[in-house]
Amino acid sequence: LADDGVLSLEFPHLHQLITNSQFDTIYHEHYFYFSLSAVAKIFAEFNLEVFDVEELQTHGGSLRVFAQLKDAGIRPVGPKVKEIQAKELKDIDSLKKEAFKLVKEKKDKCKSSL
Repeated sequence: LADDGVLSLEFPHLHQLITNSQFDTIYHEHYFYFSLSAVAKIFAEFNLEVFDVEELQTHGGSLRVFAQLKDAGIRPVGPKVKEIQAKELKDIDSLKKEAFKLVKEKKDKCKSSL
């Protein structure tokens, strides 16, 4: 990445998938489902930082992240990055406890309606 370059990456948002029990959006073409926090940690290992993020409706809820070289400091980290990371952190405990239960309930309801 050039010193002033921008990396853009779009992916299904794990938080939305779990929160909304979107088991039906999981399929073989998507090998990974990430949270913004996980992507930020991965990028940090390669001297990159997320400076902006957009929430998209694609696949039931996706993120488009924008990253730059961490040392470049050209673009300030926007408030949306911290907002989404805080939401993920706030919900993590309840999601861990409820995620599989909610997905199973939705799957069973869908199955019984067929």
